[in-house]
Amino acid sequence: MPVEPVFVIVPPERTASGGEFTIHGRSPLEWTLRSLAAVSRFHCVLLEPEGPDLQDLRVQIPGNVQTLIVPSGATRLEGISRALNAKSDATSVVTYDADRPLMDVGAITAFLDGASGADCAVLTLPIKSSIKRIASGVVVDSVERTEVRRLQSPWFFRRATFETAMTMARDTGMVPSTELDLVRAFAIPVRLVTGNLFNVPIVSEGAAKFAELALSANIG
Repeated sequence: MPVEPVFVIVPPERTASGGEFTIHGRSPLEWTLRSLAAVSRFHCVLLEPEGPDLQDLRVQIPGNVQTLIVPSGATRLEGISRALNAKSDATSVVTYDADRPLMDVGAITAFLDGASGADCAVLTLPIKSSIKRIASGVVVDSVERTEVRRLQSPWFFRRATFETAMTMARDTGMVPSTELDLVRAFAIPVRLVTGNLFNVPIVSEGAAKFAELALSANIG
């Protein structure tokens, strides 16, 4: 059976709009929501950062997207916990960065299919460049690239897995800041799902131009 999680959309910390960059006149957040809205039985919770200088997120939500907005909380993971509390019927969660609008419905569905049945899953890509180990400013070794992967947002968690780990973190006084921190701290098994070369964060003018070309060519 296909995975039908709640998507928790995490805007970048610096602005609610995904940065000052636009793609064909729209924010990366709006493009991301448009892509996710095409997923079957889409459920979305958008984390709203605090701060008087942030743009109103509501004006960036497409009219056909049903989105619940909740405060982001003090940390990224706390915001995700709040989103799950707002969607009590969700059995799994996908944490999705709002500045990654180039995953089309096919790529998103493939990720959900690959994550089905896992406690946790994340997109990964192989490393092409050489990697060196440095000690005291000196190259001491080469790292075998077959043992290394580049992680990409989004992450998938079974709800019970995420909430159990967060409870353990609070009980032990830990404050993990990211999904990777959480899985490393509590040895959560992670299924690696093949990533997407076009799944890049739009955090620069050059990346925004690339996104415009990709969207114009219907690539994602």
